[in-house]
Amino acid sequence: MNKVINGLCYDLDGKMLPIMAKSFNGMPYCIVRTNSNGTFVGYLKDNENGTVLKKAKYISTPEAFKYSEEIDSITLYDVFDIEPVTERDAKVLSLIIQGWAALNNKANS
Repeated sequence: MNKVINGLCYDLDGKMLPIMAKSFNGMPYCIVRTNSNGTFVGYLKDNENGTVLKKAKYISTPEAFKYSEEIDSITLYDVFDIEPVTERDAKVLSLIIQGWAALNNKANS
């Protein structure tokens, strides 16, 4: 049985384990990278015809400061990487997107 201490999860041997971000309707929160459409974050739904993300957002490189509003559902093709997101990483992503929004709002003022 694992133990959570100060927001960090440890196994019985004391090895720190990642705490995964909260799922949505049983779907894990993931970062999905594609060759042709860029990088997205959202809840991964299994699909034979492509990779489906629910409650997805497009995110770009930090240099471009771009992100999208939440997309209810998107099917992605040409996927080369799917990474589950830890709770800590989800918080960092949220802060980055909030920072990008603030920069965009300032630039458009």
